[in-house]
Amino acid sequence: MKRYFLLLIVLLQTIVVCAMVKDNPLVQAQKVALGTNKLILVDFYADWCGPCKMMDAESWNKPDVKEISSNYIFVKIDIDKFRSIAEDYGIQGIPYIFILDPNGEVVFKNIGYLNKTDLKEILNKYAINLKYLQTSYLINYKKETIGSSIRIATKLQEFSVILDDSIKNDFLLLSKIYLSKAEKMLRKDKSPLYSQKIALLYLQESLIKGNYDKVTKKLNSNFNREEIEEPNKALYYFLNHMICNYNEQFEMANEWLIELKKQEGNKILLKEIELIGLKD
Repeated sequence: MKRYFLLLIVLLQTIVVCAMVKDNPLVQAQKVALGTNKLILVDFYADWCGPCKMMDAESWNKPDVKEISSNYIFVKIDIDKFRSIAEDYGIQGIPYIFILDPNGEVVFKNIGYLNKTDLKEILNKYAINLKYLQTSYLINYKKETIGSSIRIATKLQEFSVILDDSIKNDFLLLSKIYLSKAEKMLRKDKSPLYSQKIALLYLQESLIKGNYDKVTKKLNSNFNREEIEEPNKALYYFLNHMICNYNEQFEMANEWLIELKKQEGNKILLKEIELIGLKD
């Protein structure tokens, strides 16, 4: 039984999702991406597109590009057969490649012909394992809620801390997409807890990018310590510790750190303190 399970995993990891007219290839790709912790690589093309054919011959079909592409769930989508998908992603010209997360949200996109060297550079850059995010994506896939969207945004911010600077901002922007989704849902379910958490996560995104002055200003003007909801205290204490350190208020920074260590769920935030460091 174990052997068959391993064979299934290997099959899922090497599958290339074909764009069949009767099925939505992107939906298929998202399901596989969820199970394999991979990003989705989409090549929008058409049979009449000369540059697309050139890119197939000179880039996509090269063995080293195929090898790198195996780090993704690779989908080729004919824009004439799947007009609605092309419209959803605002396709105005081709070839057009997209790198998507398991929910189909855009991480990166590039329009126009890419030679083998340039394509490999892009694919190598984003060839990352999403295992850290898998549980959050699965929960969101089963049912998209305010909480599940905030959870993905949180995990994306945490994940971005360990990423190379060349792609860090792409994942921070992705986290903002999920925060925006949560904000839209908040219009129906006005929750002070979630509203406050979203505002704090926007500040954490700025902090990870090194915008300490912005965080200092907004944290001091928009938040009252006495009004911080219990589940949000760890993040609030973390942000205060970081900006106090940045502003060389070391005694106060230590006081915030002591408070942070008292909170449940502080492990990741304590690790972030080590990983982020202070920006010049």
